[in-house]
Amino acid sequence: LEENGDGTIDFEEFIKLATAKPSNHDSRLEVSKIFKAFDYNRMGKFSVIELKKVAQGLGENVDDDEIEDMFERADLDDDGFVTGEDFYNIMTRRTFGASW
Repeated sequence: LEENGDGTIDFEEFIKLATAKPSNHDSRLEVSKIFKAFDYNRMGKFSVIELKKVAQGLGENVDDDEIEDMFERADLDDDGFVTGEDFYNIMTRRTFGASW
């Protein structure tokens, strides 16, 4: 998960995890660590604003429409937030077959 020993998940590590084939070894603990990067307020959920902050922090040049699209697909119950459970299902591709 966090490979270079700096205590954070950088963009390369994030992409490697996000695009990896799901396996039986996917653990909630690993996905939870990534989720915390998005959950700035530590409320157990994140908003589209927090998703934008993470994308910017990772140096991603993603426009607002792309961010909104990713968020809408991740917000499984359409409540304006992505929960830890939503995030786990997406990261392990249990909800829809394609990655973000």
